[in-house]
Amino acid sequence: TPWRGGPDRYRIYAGPIDYNRLRGLDVGLEAVVELGWRWIRPISSLLLRFMEFLNSFIPNWAVVILIVSALAKLAFWPLTERSMKSMKRMQDMQPLMEEIRRRYKDDPKAMNEQVMRLYKDQKVNPVGGCMPILVQTPIFFALFSVLNSNIELRNAPFFGWIDNLAGPDVLYKLSFSLPFLGPNVSLLPLLMGGAMIWQSKIGGTMAPTGQSGPMAQQQFLMKWLMPIMMTFIFYKMPSGLVLYWTVQNVLSIAQQAY
Repeated sequence: TPWRGGPDRYRIYAGPIDYNRLRGLDVGLEAVVELGWRWIRPISSLLLRFMEFLNSFIPNWAVVILIVSALAKLAFWPLTERSMKSMKRMQDMQPLMEEIRRRYKDDPKAMNEQVMRLYKDQKVNPVGGCMPILVQTPIFFALFSVLNSNIELRNAPFFGWIDNLAGPDVLYKLSFSLPFLGPNVSLLPLLMGGAMIWQSKIGGTMAPTGQSGPMAQQQFLMKWLMPIMMTFIFYKMPSGLVLYWTVQNVLSIAQQAY
């Protein structure tokens, strides 16, 4: 500070970005912990404290993640069930929708009116299948932030090759690097992608043989493109987060089967 003389005093923290430790300093330094956007942080902080409470008597962080996954699925079970029923009814209505599109293909206004009348007659909300996803989105982002930034997951093991929940699971290291994936062979993201394909298959999103048009394209994208894209996105993410999403998919499969 060349504009004034005398010494300056600073307090410097050198240590891990541990939320509780930083909050204990009572200087607001806990704000550097990446717990998501401002509107997500209250949910993230609550989830972090709940997971630390579970960890106080369950020493394995992977088991804590499994419990949180199961509790999240149970909490949103009714919403998800409603969403599944809504999507199933929408699938059952597809032949009627195709007939309306064929009959009124030259009159878009009349087509929209007939589609809305069909929704009303069948008592189906076209956005009913999306609402549960929108409601769960803040929870997912909060969990993503917590699992992605929790210092206590570093070097926390699960079993076998999963020895660091804060980093990708490395089953095998190749002598060469794969495009976009690198040299590490990670099993959890592949299991997650397989579970997503299985979920779309038993959920009835497979188009009948020979079917074409927008519905068939949408079902093809849901069955194959989405799982492949999610596998690439999650491939290098912390194994704790991939474990959570894989368990969510497996529990969703169980709910669909039920």
